[in-house]
Amino acid sequence: MKTIERLKQLLAKATRGPWATGWNDGDDDGTAREMVVGPQVKNTDGSGVVGDQPFEFVYVWGFSCFVEKGSPQQAQAQVNATLMAESRNALPALLAVVEAAEELSDNDDTPEPNCSCHLCPPCNDCVTYAGKREIMATMKAALRALEGGE
Repeated sequence: MKTIERLKQLLAKATRGPWATGWNDGDDDGTAREMVVGPQVKNTDGSGVVGDQPFEFVYVWGFSCFVEKGSPQQAQAQVNATLMAESRNALPALLAVVEAAEELSDNDDTPEPNCSCHLCPPCNDCVTYAGKREIMATMKAALRALEGGE
């Protein structure tokens, strides 16, 4: 299965977005816990939150761990949680860009190189198409990387 297809399936099954991070100071033992949370959960009639649970939690096994407040582990937990939340939030737009890039790649009408710079630099071929060829090559390489299997 292509990476893009797998990401689309995971996005459809994951806790709805947007996600954010939250910090829980934990108990009085000097520990804290970094969490990734989903959007606020509203009552079915739209009137506020459900019970005392203000957020739909994003459960990540082994991630919601207690660390010492102010420790390097706390800073790392915050960075990791932020990366997870921001990646999830950006995923729909990134998937749309990939789909557009696939369409563009499938309909690439850039002519094959026909450089004659050795006769009269710079040639019209280089001036007109060199930048587009470079962009298309980079885009096609990225799309090939996303075609990886499981």
